Amino acid sequence: MRRIQMLFLLLCIAAAVREARACTCSTPVLSDRDGAANQFEAAKAVFEGEVVSVKDSKDVGDSAFTESEFTFKIIQSFKGLKEPTLRVFSDFEHTSCASGIRAGDKLFVYAFEGKEGKLYITACGRTGSLEETGADLRFARGEPATPEDRIPAGEKWRLMDDPTLKERGATLSGEVRWPEKVALRQAYVTLWEVDELGRRLDSSVAVQMTDSDGSFEIRYLHPGTYMVSAMDVNWAPTLRYLGILGTVSLLEGTHLSHEVVVLHSDPLGTVNVRVDPPQIPREKLFVVLRDVELDEETPGSSPYHHASTTKVDSDGVARFKQMPYGRYTVWVGMDGEDISKPSWVHDDVEVTLGSTNPEVSVQMHRKTSN
Repeated sequence: MRRIQMLFLLLCIAAAVREARACTCSTPVLSDRDGAANQFEAAKAVFEGEVVSVKDSKDVGDSAFTESEFTFKIIQSFKGLKEPTLRVFSDFEHTSCASGIRAGDKLFVYAFEGKEGKLYITACGRTGSLEETGADLRFARGEPATPEDRIPAGEKWRLMDDPTLKERGATLSGEVRWPEKVALRQAYVTLWEVDELGRRLDSSVAVQMTDSDGSFEIRYLHPGTYMVSAMDVNWAPTLRYLGILGTVSLLEGTHLSHEVVVLHSDPLGTVNVRVDPPQIPREKLFVVLRDVELDEETPGSSPYHHASTTKVDSDGVARFKQMPYGRYTVWVGMDGEDISKPSWVHDDVEVTLGSTNPEVSVQMHRKTSN
């Protein structure tokens, strides 16, 4: 399930630049049951608790940002806890992502390990009130999933946005096929909007995971024409699988079935970016790689442009693994800095990943005043 995040790495880049402050979360592609299982595995601690107190404090190491600290009385621990109380932190309460947690609230909490070993709740996580997290409670308690827990999240959201789709919506179903001698596993099927010439646009209308046998059924879709593609859920270290069906036209109230998306292999490699940061603490630096075509308006091109962000390690290197072959721009940023007014900059840098794994160097220099 970890590769779920790879579909939305552009959003991760925005999250890495803390000054953005806007709350942007990727659309869930899982059912509530699968989402609960994914977060339970990733979290350091999972529990049901009551908020005893809430207070703010300056973010350690960066006085420009404020952290919120929540003290919980543990009602029931499901993972990683033995203490009767626990402190959990958040650094998004003073942004548009604010959770609005108050003393006295009873919550189901996923806590993730962050800086200095402290536990944090995340802006786009599944932490919430007990009334909102029934599927998570059922998973944590080992209870069977309800039919509601199994409904794809996107399907729920489409009906919430337009209830008339219950009657007039279209359905697309079919299967994703793997190359010979490749073990069958799950894939994501995506429906993309197209322009008047049938060329893919960058906005998707549905993302849904196949069943274990590769079959899929995406319901309650607005009538229209879409491009259909599919991507492997779990990438191998040096390979991922992609497929493009092409365009389909869905009429009101109809069911288009037996559509087949055939996957093909797409090689992956490693890119190392070495940063020379005089007078900059390396732990504050992060690097972003962006497929050059992300910055070009090319309707109809591959839907699988790629971007990734990672921290610079103690050796001054940002290591990017499982990157698709291609050409990438390199950008280095610094935690806690306004990206529109950087104090340190670098020349334009590109790197090409092919059959060999490249290393590129970036020389930082202090920005001169205008």
